[in-house]
Amino acid sequence: MRRQEFARAAVGAAIAVVSAGVAGCAGEAAGGGWGGAIRDSAGVVVVENPANGLWRRDEVPVVREVLRIGVAEGDPDYQFGEISAVNVDAEGRIYVGDRLAQEIKVYDAAGRYLRRIGRPGSGPGELGAGGTGVIFGRGDTVIVPDPGLQRINFFARDGTFLRSYPLSALEGISRGWAVIPDSGVLQHLRRLQLPGQEGVAEADVVVRRGWDGAIGDTVLVLPVAGGLRIGESGVPATTIFGPEPVWGVAGDGRVFSAINSEYRIEVRTLAGRLVRVIRRRYEPQRVESADRELLLDHIRARIERLGAPPAGVAALLQGVVIADRYPVIATLLEGPEGSLWVQKTLTVRRAVAISGSFHPGELGSPEWDVFDREGRYLGEVTLPPRFQPHIIRGDRVYGVVRDELDVPYVVVLEVAGGFGEKPDGVSG
Repeated sequence: MRRQEFARAAVGAAIAVVSAGVAGCAGEAAGGGWGGAIRDSAGVVVVENPANGLWRRDEVPVVREVLRIGVAEGDPDYQFGEISAVNVDAEGRIYVGDRLAQEIKVYDAAGRYLRRIGRPGSGPGELGAGGTGVIFGRGDTVIVPDPGLQRINFFARDGTFLRSYPLSALEGISRGWAVIPDSGVLQHLRRLQLPGQEGVAEADVVVRRGWDGAIGDTVLVLPVAGGLRIGESGVPATTIFGPEPVWGVAGDGRVFSAINSEYRIEVRTLAGRLVRVIRRRYEPQRVESADRELLLDHIRARIERLGAPPAGVAALLQGVVIADRYPVIATLLEGPEGSLWVQKTLTVRRAVAISGSFHPGELGSPEWDVFDREGRYLGEVTLPPRFQPHIIRGDRVYGVVRDELDVPYVVVLEVAGGFGEKPDGVSG
């Protein structure tokens, strides 16, 4: 394996780790009121949340599984290799990106297989190993970003390839996409100063792209305080659990963002104007020595599976630094009635206790903090172990669960209750 391949292996392993009967529970009853504070600071609404949420114990949503798609053995139309994306269109059809198969599988709302979109390869209508994200454009367009092949693809929902446009590696490393309601897409780019480059300010930015691929305004600028670096030798240096940006877009165009090491969520307009800040006290968990050992063992095994010789593995591991504390926030998602769902993080050892093994996608906790549209803390909802949501639409949560044998399935949960009228005396 050449040095460049070692570098790609380490990048993949590091990013995978960083990007890591059901009932809800809440704190003590709020007694019909809310103990937080909402104030104005230079035209920005600041919401300071208490430890306890608005939900009484009998108001916490009930979560139940209503659909599971997938088999461990049998019909290949229902088998998945590595699920990288789950999305749902307005008609309830479910789109599943499979990174290993390099294709999108489409199912109806009842979970019946319909068709495939894309196929492995590098030609028109074909997808590279990283090209299995799924977002929806205008009309019946399915958009599949493919950073590995440095392009973004457009398909009709019947699977017909329409067109693609190129992505430039000089713009940065692509780290995520979202649709802007009715006007284009947002792309998350990590801009790094590569060896030999000058004048590149390292930062994470979220930019607008038109349907023709042209980059427009910058919506977010987020500092890169941790995560991936490219060393002088060209081998990546990685800080695991270092501060990283987290963001998402609501259906009405609100943009949520945070640095995952702080419980401070900013809400902006699509023009980038800060309009609201949501805060809640939270004590980060320390990364203990046993967690470090488990983590390094996983990274080592992942690189070895990619064929790196012992000397190459050792060289790459020298560039891995593990932070002293876990991140506070893993994921931000819009939930029912414009609510904001904030996923907390697990320790490595708790992830192993829940799953029986360590998988990088399972460092997101089953516990989610839920805030109403105004940013007031409602309470905590617990989702199933090993389940990682990808999107919430109405009262349905669409995501992926892995069984004890590490076989992935698409699972749909129903959320009932918790989003009706608020108790008297609550203002905002």
